[in-house]
Amino acid sequence: MSEELFSAEDMESLGGTKLAAEGGSGKGAVVMEDLNKVLNLLQTSISSVMSTITNKSVQVKFSGLAEANPQTIKSDFGRDNIVLTASFDEGVRGTLGFVLTQKDVALFADLMMMGDGSAAFDEEQLEVITELMNQVVGASFTTLTSSTGVTIAAKPVTTERFNPDNYTIDLRQATSAIFEFSIADLRSGKGLVLFSTETALGLSQLAKNIKMTNGSKGTAKRSEKNEDLSIDFSDIAAGSKGAPGEATVPAAQLTSFLQGSERGKGKSENIDLLLDVTLNVAIELGRTRMSIKRILELGPGSIIELDKMAGEPVDLLVNDKVIARGEVVVVDENFGIRIISLVSPEERLKNLR
Repeated sequence: MSEELFSAEDMESLGGTKLAAEGGSGKGAVVMEDLNKVLNLLQTSISSVMSTITNKSVQVKFSGLAEANPQTIKSDFGRDNIVLTASFDEGVRGTLGFVLTQKDVALFADLMMMGDGSAAFDEEQLEVITELMNQVVGASFTTLTSSTGVTIAAKPVTTERFNPDNYTIDLRQATSAIFEFSIADLRSGKGLVLFSTETALGLSQLAKNIKMTNGSKGTAKRSEKNEDLSIDFSDIAAGSKGAPGEATVPAAQLTSFLQGSERGKGKSENIDLLLDVTLNVAIELGRTRMSIKRILELGPGSIIELDKMAGEPVDLLVNDKVIARGEVVVVDENFGIRIISLVSPEERLKNLR
């Protein structure tokens, strides 16, 4: 487990339980600004995960970051709402809470179960929305881990009805932000994000690591020797599908790289920069679509029919993009594939964007 980011003395020097100093200046104001940078970093990652899971285009935005106002929270979010709570396990201390209306819980749960988003709320949807939030939290922590170098992990998300007067996070000492979302062809909505004092301070501290990563390691800037080179590794893979707390490989932005290669200038030098980058490789036998209910019914002996005929070539995927096809073989008692066709090198590079 990594070292804790804050000691009790550190927290006291940053103003105890309060984030914003009087007059909007001082160490507290800097903490609030840094915390906002972390939220901005996570917006794209969360949007991508929610889009993938719901099969809809979802856009997420955080706004209104400030010290929590208990009376306003009770007025706006105190009735018929659900709170999903993540307690940090490594890298940062404290607790993070997402408050959503029952209507929005029903919307996301229904979309996850391949509905049209019109289902009414019921208690069974709490298990579904918990899985969604586990994926969101996992992707967010993967992004933070990749961009800061600090391993971030949390315990599984818990779900309950929101009681502002009796919640894990003391609203009098919390920081809050508005969680706004819009779903293509459906509607927009908003929820509340709550940060315990330890979490707000810890996440704001991570902003300093983000600056160091982006400035010293994340960007290969242009030089006089190779004007075509511009590879930005700071944009973390928004669509990563790792489990909560599982680090995945950042996605390189290859637009300028490809342009330089296609013009034939600096081609070998550009490729050399990427030869040591590790990519996820998978062999896909086939695919199918199943409801969550059907998945939960699976057991030993269950048979799942795929969309490919027996004997058809299987796909070789790199970062979820098909680059080749082959036939299944056995190599020293292990399965493998023999490549029988490849997409062109140009297409393979474009697929890595």
